[in-house]
Amino acid sequence: MHDRKTPARILVTYATGHGSTAGVAATIAEALRGAGAEVDLAPVAGAPAPAAYAAVVVGSPIRYDTWLPAAQNWVHTHQSVLATRPVAYFFTCIALSIASDKGSGAKYADTVRAICPIVQPVSVGGFAGALDLSNFSILTLLPACLMFRYLGAKPGDYRDIPAIRAWALEVLATQHSQNDRNHP
Repeated sequence: MHDRKTPARILVTYATGHGSTAGVAATIAEALRGAGAEVDLAPVAGAPAPAAYAAVVVGSPIRYDTWLPAAQNWVHTHQSVLATRPVAYFFTCIALSIASDKGSGAKYADTVRAICPIVQPVSVGGFAGALDLSNFSILTLLPACLMFRYLGAKPGDYRDIPAIRAWALEVLATQHSQNDRNHP
């Protein structure tokens, strides 16, 4: 049983394409640890099963308007356990760095919520990512540059670390309030 005196054990797991989402996941884990939670951080490829955790945070970059398949598959594989505890989703998307494209955050949040209907996340956080073209292979660089030019995205690190930390603390507060309701 978990109460406010016992640190929450939280799994933060993520898929990443070029490292930006891994950095966001690490920032979330750091914020949760700073608030007293016991946190395990792992990519979905090596993530432990979620049954031993009081709460789970899962994230992925947005590619072709949805999460990476590895993150989607992890959620589907563990959906029966995830449906029984507080789960928060997050996504990174370079399009969120473009002032005219801020509305896509709500669209992507809805898309991520719909990935596995049995799992109802307590929160979905959307964050601008980082775009470092040196992370792209020679085969993907030209198509990526064309797509980013079309979007109006420019290389740079657009991650808002204070906003990411604030979201993580909101998720922790939500997890605490759900546990308080479930274990009076």
